[in-house]
Amino acid sequence: MPHGKQAGLKPVALHGEVMIDPLRDDFARTVIETRAKVKRSNPKLANYLKTHANGGFYGLFVEINPKSQKEAVPVKVLTGSEMYTSTTSDIEDKGLWYCPVIASLITSAGHLLLAMAERLVSDAGGTWVWTDTDAMGVVSSKHGGLVECPGGPYKLPDGREAVRALSWEETRKKIVEPFDQLHPYDRTSVRDSFFKVETVNLAQKGKQRQLYGFALSSKRYVLFTESANGERTIIKPSAHGLGYLIPPFDDPPERREKEGREFHLMNYEAWEWILSEELDGKKAAKRRRKKWFDVPAMMQLAITTPHVIRRLRKMPWARPMNFMQAPIIAPLAQCTEVHHDKLTLIGPRTDDAASWEDLTYYNLHDGKPFKLLQANERDAGNRVIGRGYGGILDAYRFHPEVKFLGPDGRPCGMDTRGLLQRMFIEGGVKLPIRKESNRRWVEGDDSSLLPGDENEALDSTGAVFERDRGRKYHTSIVPVQSEIREWLKTVPLARIEKKYGIRRQVLRAARDGQPVQRRIRKKLQALYRNHVVQGMAL
Repeated sequence: MPHGKQAGLKPVALHGEVMIDPLRDDFARTVIETRAKVKRSNPKLANYLKTHANGGFYGLFVEINPKSQKEAVPVKVLTGSEMYTSTTSDIEDKGLWYCPVIASLITSAGHLLLAMAERLVSDAGGTWVWTDTDAMGVVSSKHGGLVECPGGPYKLPDGREAVRALSWEETRKKIVEPFDQLHPYDRTSVRDSFFKVETVNLAQKGKQRQLYGFALSSKRYVLFTESANGERTIIKPSAHGLGYLIPPFDDPPERREKEGREFHLMNYEAWEWILSEELDGKKAAKRRRKKWFDVPAMMQLAITTPHVIRRLRKMPWARPMNFMQAPIIAPLAQCTEVHHDKLTLIGPRTDDAASWEDLTYYNLHDGKPFKLLQANERDAGNRVIGRGYGGILDAYRFHPEVKFLGPDGRPCGMDTRGLLQRMFIEGGVKLPIRKESNRRWVEGDDSSLLPGDENEALDSTGAVFERDRGRKYHTSIVPVQSEIREWLKTVPLARIEKKYGIRRQVLRAARDGQPVQRRIRKKLQALYRNHVVQGMAL
């Protein structure tokens, strides 16, 4: 294991401007502090340093470069508690700085900070609308008080359930200021609090304004303001779950900057309609419905991987590193001539949304041409019904939250409302899967959106590494899996010894993480499956 200081280290100028001496400077601290200093005077450098920080202090340690082989090859699978051989045609090559131990500690520290924030809010008697990677939306108002919310721990005078909104002053004193004890940077450079109040809370003159939040599920939320006459203004619309869609109209960056918008106008108009549907009723929502809601919804996909390029080789418009578009087909209205599992339409990328309905699309599986069925046409063999953007948004607002329980303690459904509860999960059998690298719902441009690849050529995310049964494995003694060790701490070892004939001394060794023989491991694995996974009495 390397130790000490690497020989030959020399100072380097990031972006030709920021000097870093690896023998003297703290790399991460210098980058963050410099970014804070130049954020207003040199936005270009500040953005570069932000990207460098994200990639250099975390991304490098999780870099994996997928490679596709023509035939399956043997690979070693490390799960943390055992190692075995599997076969796959999708290889994950480690990046130069790949170090999952460091990466895990970084993400764990982020989780810990959010847990600390949740505890501080709970101790103050409050709650939150949402949490994200490094942020939290605390329920608060200028003076605090009760806010109606089904499942809340408080009661309004008329008996309705409610949560308590913290005052802005309470939020600063009880949430923001305690975190400043962890502030790791030079205060003259990074003047913001460690857990800072975001600028989205401030009006144009820097005065704090009241924000309102509406959340559909994790990461799907919107922040808005309300005027005295009840008119809403979208301040921050979440694009999560919509990022894979091609905007059906142009919204130049210059216009966004002039109007003070961070995102494409499509996201603002989508959330205005969703809020109107949820809060104002059908008639009001109808007035918010835009013409582009009826345009066929399209996904933008990049032609990057060898598998995709090989399957598109007969299509003259499909070139490596190019883009294509794919209409989203209505699941219950597929072409009668082709089974829905074998119908994935793609076509050349164009920004002219008015032409999308008339374009010819090609089935990825057999290259046959298809067109979208228009409103005045009858069903035909080479026509399919595409979903419009309005249909996508309608399904979007009914997306259930799968990571929490509803106020009644049951899994969330499409109509769940109110204060959600933690979902407690019991670990069962571990299934080693590939690195989770699918970012399609956030960023789009991901060929894994294309369904129906029987060889997992387009998306191997989540595929399980199966043990190669044809190989003979050595019988050297190794520890049992961590979940079995934890289970052994909760059960009477004397009963296992009496019922299954495994000596108590051996059971203690397995429980404490010491190596045991393979036959003992297999016996304990079977017991674990029977009594924990399948619920049999011990």
